[in-house]
Amino acid sequence: MIIYILTFLITVLLTYAVQKNKKNNAMKIICIILAIFIPSFVAGMRDITIGTDVQIYGESFFRQAVQSASFIKYYNTINTDFGYALLNFIVSRFTSDVNIFLFIMQLIINGLIFATIYGHREKSPMWFSMLIYLTVYYCTTYNYLRQSIALAIILYSTKYIEQKKLKKYLLGVIIATSFHATAIFAVILYVINVVAKRRNRIVYEMAIILIGVIVTLQINNVLQILYQMGIISERYYSYIDTFANNEGGFSLVDVIYKGMWVVIYMLFGKKLRKEAEINSCYGMCLWLDLIFFFCGTKLKYAGRIAYYFGYTTILFIPKMVEKISDNRKGNANIVYFSICCILIGYWYVKTVLYGANEVYPYTSLILGI
Repeated sequence: MIIYILTFLITVLLTYAVQKNKKNNAMKIICIILAIFIPSFVAGMRDITIGTDVQIYGESFFRQAVQSASFIKYYNTINTDFGYALLNFIVSRFTSDVNIFLFIMQLIINGLIFATIYGHREKSPMWFSMLIYLTVYYCTTYNYLRQSIALAIILYSTKYIEQKKLKKYLLGVIIATSFHATAIFAVILYVINVVAKRRNRIVYEMAIILIGVIVTLQINNVLQILYQMGIISERYYSYIDTFANNEGGFSLVDVIYKGMWVVIYMLFGKKLRKEAEINSCYGMCLWLDLIFFFCGTKLKYAGRIAYYFGYTTILFIPKMVEKISDNRKGNANIVYFSICCILIGYWYVKTVLYGANEVYPYTSLILGI
């Protein structure tokens, strides 16, 4: 457990230093590099038994890429997303070491996450956003290899929603979808951002939530229609359809964690929506994260969709905490301390006690751990 705690602590401190450093650009760059490198290195050097999906397809797909002479032949022999296959093949051209592949993949994920957090440095504490990512989502990147890249791309692309650059955001969604099919649902983020600014937004919000839930629960019928229309290929249809039929599980700690933020937003929602950068779009993301998570207990596909809304909390929660604490130092310190304890407690219960994603205990032959 100590390896995770040290990684979290050092990365958060480095992120804090980046935001506080206003003069020494050289030191700032060093801190940025280390803040991205350290969690990536720890993840990359792990044993291949750490993280469920690494054992299922992570190592085997990369080994096949190493042995393949051309990308087309390689892509035709495996059943995975184009972007992920391409990344495997590119890395396999200069190394046959699966740990280097995992390290490079983590550099992409953590680099995009850090870049997103850095882009919001004037609006909220970077260290707090980083702590949320590390305690809630970092360990899932050890497991959800393909989707973690897709999630990082979507989170980074949300800046184009704020800038009202639809084409660039859709390009981000397309790239993310090439790594994991569920990323197509991230289009909803743009829609709810537009709806959140309408006068009768509540009606639209309820309609979006209802449509989203219906589409998710009827995903098999939706996929069949898309297949018949020629929008998705037979191979892709077969792949997604199989994934959509898997049932998910129920996690009480997730319900409590996600439900807590929904309750807090309901209590302070009116105050929060007065801020230009905090509108009902974030509140809807909290609701959709919780609702799709519940749908995921019966349909694993829905649980995966929930992540695209849950990831927005990396940016939203720090803003929300600052506002509900009235920006008073005493209040803020108490609130921050309480939430930090909750975040660490959530990570401990889910990762250490529940064994989520099969990442605990951490072992690494390379690092001698």
